Amino acid sequence: MKEPPDLLLSGINHGSNTAINIIYSGTVSAATEGTILGIPSIAISLTTYEEHNFRFAAKFTRKLASFVARKGLPEDTLLNVNTPPADEKDIRGIRITRQGK
Repeated sequence: MKEPPDLLLSGINHGSNTAINIIYSGTVSAATEGTILGIPSIAISLTTYEEHNFRFAAKFTRKLASFVARKGLPEDTLLNVNTPPADEKDIRGIRITRQGK
């Protein structure tokens, strides 16, 4: 690319990326590389390996990506998003946390 992208999205993959297991995640690794290069980056995962509808995860990702594209992220920060395998009507909110062990 002649110029870096405004935003890097990696995913939506099956299976949550939580705790120490993120070191094995290609989804998070791609977002990490973007962050290292100074590109606002988001890794998105659906917290199941079973067949499920990705509609809510995709809808939430679009809204989040739009927000990050407008507002940016703090330097050296990537977002690792884990969405539940639920229908939108069953979602009661979001929680923002730090990555744990």
